[in-house]
Amino acid sequence: MNKMIKDLYYGEFVPSEIDFIQDEDYQLSLENYNKEFEKVLTIMKGHNIKNAQDILDKLIDTYVEVQEYECLNAFECGIKLGSEISNLK
Repeated sequence: MNKMIKDLYYGEFVPSEIDFIQDEDYQLSLENYNKEFEKVLTIMKGHNIKNAQDILDKLIDTYVEVQEYECLNAFECGIKLGSEISNLK
């Protein structure tokens, strides 16, 4: 049996537990995100939007939900593709 399938079955492969936080690209992206977030927050507060932080937090939360759906869909498609490719052998 395929090792990856065994690893998934026995819980030895859990992508959500992979530590990527030390990755340079991730760190750079996070730094850029934080800079842009602070810029937008400052602009909103400059226009006397009192609940600017709440608005941005809600915006980010809803975007994360959409992103999670997109990632799940891509993962499912990848599994289907892998299954179909293995059937070609």
